[in-house]
Amino acid sequence: MRRTLGYYRFDTPAEYQALREVYEHLCPLLNFFYPSGRIIQKTRVGSQVEKKHDPPSTPFQRLLDCPEVQQGIKEELRRRAAKLHILKQKHLVDLALAKLMRAYEQKARGGVAERNVPPAQGTAHPQGASSMVGKRRKAPGGGAEEKGR
Repeated sequence: MRRTLGYYRFDTPAEYQALREVYEHLCPLLNFFYPSGRIIQKTRVGSQVEKKHDPPSTPFQRLLDCPEVQQGIKEELRRRAAKLHILKQKHLVDLALAKLMRAYEQKARGGVAERNVPPAQGTAHPQGASSMVGKRRKAPGGGAEEKGR
């Protein structure tokens, strides 16, 4: 989630509501459309560890392939997947992120008097409210995280 949301501190009620909206749209995007690889075996060879990976697939596809999952659940997942469109879902995530960044910027300008917890020292100002899903972002140590690592 840090890849999408960054390392900002969201601690106001407005930010909390916007964050819930981001998760509401981001979770289906990640679970139904974004494939990920899984490690299926690790073997130590001397001082190195060799890893075997499953072919990348979405969590949705893994559930459909799993024989332990009941057919009724699989049908419900298929119905949910049929209602989703990747571009529409991505657009909804982008809108929710923009709303979250606006709430954060309003707080940074002092527009929100009430906070649930005290502010962190040295909180960074966001770079903008553009789409952040899958983009590189500065890590707290100064380096840039790479997508997929």
